[in-house]
Amino acid sequence: MARVAVPAAKASVFDTPAGLVINIPSTKNFGLILFLGFWLCGWFFGEFSTIRQLATGKTATGISLFMVVWLGGWTVGGAAAIYFWLWNIAGHEIISLTPSSLTIRRNILGFGRSREYDLPSVKNLRIIFTLANTNLTIPAQSFGGGTIAFDYGAKTFRFGGGLDEAEASHLIELLKSRYPFDAAASQ
Repeated sequence: MARVAVPAAKASVFDTPAGLVINIPSTKNFGLILFLGFWLCGWFFGEFSTIRQLATGKTATGISLFMVVWLGGWTVGGAAAIYFWLWNIAGHEIISLTPSSLTIRRNILGFGRSREYDLPSVKNLRIIFTLANTNLTIPAQSFGGGTIAFDYGAKTFRFGGGLDEAEASHLIELLKSRYPFDAAASQ
């Protein structure tokens, strides 16, 4: 009988002078990384071939108008594919808990957006079942969703995409050891 190795944690936890920082790397889906890499090569060829053809001015007016509309959609689709591809390669969720706020940053190669939440308004920190908790690997699992959820006013926010429930539970306990989220929920 084969012995199962103990899985390592996906997230890294750091104590900083400002507070607790949790770094969760994106789930690496190598099939998607390879597929999008090849697809983006074709996308690049289509994008620049169309731009070159429009720049020469040798197409009929109706066809040129269609190509401009097509190019707009093709560019938006390519930008989304580049974002998914880069997220899979180098994306991170960085969660910072300070005495006054909970900040969630989705970061790709140093660029990204941060959302800061007023800590007393963060309530009901919990594990929530999503597709990110399953063995299904979909590209969007880390973007707007995750295994950990909290209520903030009349909305629920999620983070920790790709985390297993056991690790999410550990991170929730760690966050709750620094701030009494349950006490905030009862106010």
